[in-house]
Amino acid sequence: MRRIKDRINILGQHNNLQYAPKNLFFYGLDTFPKINNGGLELLKRVVTEKPELKFIVIDTLGRGIEQKKSKNGNHFQDEYEFGAELQKFAISNNICLLVLHHTRKAISDNPYDDIAGTTGLQAAPDGLMILKKNGAKTNLYITGKDIPEDMFEMELDECNWKIKNDAPQDNYTPERKEILSVFQANPEKDFTPSEIAIKVNKTPTNVSHQLKKLYSEGILRKPKFGLYRLNIS
Repeated sequence: MRRIKDRINILGQHNNLQYAPKNLFFYGLDTFPKINNGGLELLKRVVTEKPELKFIVIDTLGRGIEQKKSKNGNHFQDEYEFGAELQKFAISNNICLLVLHHTRKAISDNPYDDIAGTTGLQAAPDGLMILKKNGAKTNLYITGKDIPEDMFEMELDECNWKIKNDAPQDNYTPERKEILSVFQANPEKDFTPSEIAIKVNKTPTNVSHQLKKLYSEGILRKPKFGLYRLNIS
């Protein structure tokens, strides 16, 4: 609690806040049971008693759950069902549930593969955000069920992370690299968003969003309405 208080004071100083919000409260490890061993039931009672509550943070998931032996040996299914239960709780109570979790020490090409645990833990949430340091840069990777995959270069401004600018092409997300590879393999050909979506096995909505960004950055050009081509200068 001392560390929490110190961090709140630092954040307040840098954001012109004299006091912490009156509706901010904490459950510590000594007063809150593990999420999968009574904790979720406690949260359900809390939101019933405090209907004005709209934002809950679990920090961190690793400390907040009790390690149990898999019932059927399928860790993917166990983690997916656990995540789905949290998602159902958030949706049914119309709240935002932010779950902080650790990444693995091993480095992978896909930043989402860095999330500790199986991919079952990634499948349930409506959105994922990965803050990852790449050399001297720090990138924020985002994706979700209704969120087009993207990446932003971040900078730490005192105590606040801020978007610096769109990340350079060599640090594009795997999705954007895959889209670009289609154009690079056919530099003289025009493509519609639907054609690209079929080739990369993505939804036309997500692909269209990415194409618009690549066009605004000058990577692609539009020879005709609804068509995109690699911009070769």
